[in-house]
Amino acid sequence: VPARSLRELERLLSARPSEESISLFCDRGQVVFLWADQVLTSRTLDGTYPNYGQLIPDSFVRSLSIERKPLLAALERVAVLADQHNNVVKFSANPSTSQLLLSADAQDVGSGSEALTIRMEGEAIELAFNVRYVLEGLKSMAAQEVCLRLNTSTSPAILHGEAEEDSFTYLVMPVQIRS
Repeated sequence: VPARSLRELERLLSARPSEESISLFCDRGQVVFLWADQVLTSRTLDGTYPNYGQLIPDSFVRSLSIERKPLLAALERVAVLADQHNNVVKFSANPSTSQLLLSADAQDVGSGSEALTIRMEGEAIELAFNVRYVLEGLKSMAAQEVCLRLNTSTSPAILHGEAEEDSFTYLVMPVQIRS
């Protein structure tokens, strides 16, 4: 369903809070949301979606556990200095110091960094992500503590809630860092 249609549905639902349930009907390229005296009709999106399951590695050699809210806040602060062209934030994780260093450089403005306490399994690593993609995943999660699992600085990484009942898994690809 197009994002614009879902935003309209959200607007309709927030305008008139109600305990009444929403009915959803799908048929041949269309979807209909029926709620109280409101009807929203939209087309569905056609397309072949990538098999993301193929991208998720079977096992990981590194695992970082961190509280979600402090990570989210630190990323938002550091993102202000991320270069506007690529939004790259570097992650440097070290198990011996139990710290994750987030840093960003803006060519004409300067640089900034923040350190957060983590629990880490595996060797130290330095990698970079497009901060917007990481922020989107973290904002979508409800978990108190999140886990970032990865193998190398260029292989796919996943973010998920630390608790077992958390079934949300977010795939994010690192950005290659030029030395």
